[in-house]
Amino acid sequence: MRLIPSFSRTPWALGLAAAALTLLSWPTDAATPRVHAIVGARIVTAPGQTIERGTIVVRDGVITAVGADVAIPADARVWQADSLTIYPGLIDPFVQVPDESRAAGGGRRSTPAPESRGATHELPVVRAESRAVEMLPFADDQRASLRAAGFTMVQLAPRAGIVRGQTAVIGLGDGSANDVVVKPDASQVLALEAARDGYPGSLMGAVALIRQTLMDAKWYGETRGIYAKSPQGKERPDENLSWAALQPVVAGKQPALFIASDMLEVLRASAIAREAGITAMALGGGDEYKRVRDIKATGLSLIVPVAFPEAPDVSDPATALEASTEELRHWYYAPENPATLVKAGVPFALTSFGLEDPKKFRGKVTTAIERGLKPADALAAMTTMPAKLLGLADRAGTIAPGKIANLTVTRGDLFSKKGKVVEVWVDGRSYEMSATGDSIKGNWTLQVGPQRYTLMVGADRDTAVKLVAGADTLSGRDVSHQGDRLVFTVQRGSEP
Repeated sequence: MRLIPSFSRTPWALGLAAAALTLLSWPTDAATPRVHAIVGARIVTAPGQTIERGTIVVRDGVITAVGADVAIPADARVWQADSLTIYPGLIDPFVQVPDESRAAGGGRRSTPAPESRGATHELPVVRAESRAVEMLPFADDQRASLRAAGFTMVQLAPRAGIVRGQTAVIGLGDGSANDVVVKPDASQVLALEAARDGYPGSLMGAVALIRQTLMDAKWYGETRGIYAKSPQGKERPDENLSWAALQPVVAGKQPALFIASDMLEVLRASAIAREAGITAMALGGGDEYKRVRDIKATGLSLIVPVAFPEAPDVSDPATALEASTEELRHWYYAPENPATLVKAGVPFALTSFGLEDPKKFRGKVTTAIERGLKPADALAAMTTMPAKLLGLADRAGTIAPGKIANLTVTRGDLFSKKGKVVEVWVDGRSYEMSATGDSIKGNWTLQVGPQRYTLMVGADRDTAVKLVAGADTLSGRDVSHQGDRLVFTVQRGSEP
């Protein structure tokens, strides 16, 4: 048999030399089940826990078994994963929705007319009622870029305002907006920064606004509660959707996520949360090493970027002195920030936020490892810790029965400069990627003697195999990879 590729190639197998094809009878309603067995891989089930050669069984998007001696279900599609390492799917705890204020050409749009937001806060920078779950679907290019970096799940955050609204945890699969949502309202975003236009025009104003808004929301909840118990003879309180959206936060049922640009703002965030009596975490600026003891004392969990600064340009003697001591100091110590936080006992997760290309994320983490961060701690900051921060430790972060089948598959070590992410699994569906572009996915021409057939292989959603024979489209079953071969069975009518 001779296979002639007629589609771009991408990677689970590096090549496809031949297909073993058996023509048996074909059931009219044949469909590929969502049952998979990934066999022969090195499996890192959790930070510091490894199965040198094992099997993962996935059914309907959930891991059902993992181990060195796992029985393969009879209805499973088998993936041979020799020479591959499988990690728990990486989680990015802070990704912003795309910036719609920028025009397609890269410039800024003219300031739009004030929008009508209904019964919300009078200030446009207070948008607590906004929900990231209503901003889906996620942009295809952003999703693909994050998957290429090894991520399988992200916390998606609103971008506009000071009190920005509620995040959503989503899987990075290609399903509909309804399919990908894991947790619709995970946290409320509070940004410690001045407004771009109008009030508040300073950091001090932003801090005052957040404090006042939290106090107003608490008052609003108490007032509405009193009125609801005995409304007769009382003036009806005003409706305010922004304050209503903050009720889970002030009641301690939803964490606040503070956006801080430096270590001082992390400390400010802690003071605001303590004053308001709310649960909080903070997105840091990457310089927490400067006040690590004080930050440890706050008890806050952090989301830490790895967008380390580039070395200042000192090649020109005329401008070399323009690089300040503080700038040089931060350039040197920033890669040690994650290791410093570990040593101090500060809980944190790592994020690709701040990087122009998420695919640089693993390289930056490798730099942090070279500067003292242990690989197991790095993996924890990308898997178990973000799962815990997002309230999903029972469903994500490790490879174990009952967990969501989110996996990051590499050839080589995840933190090796030669290691590559070759595939991720999201909700039990595989998504391949490669710099070389080799893959079995696509449309092929299959020649058997003088006869030519079209062979369609879809690797992104359950790797369905279909063979077009004249007017018939035959669905493959018993699909498996065997080295560089794709083996499957089809049946045509009642033919033997």
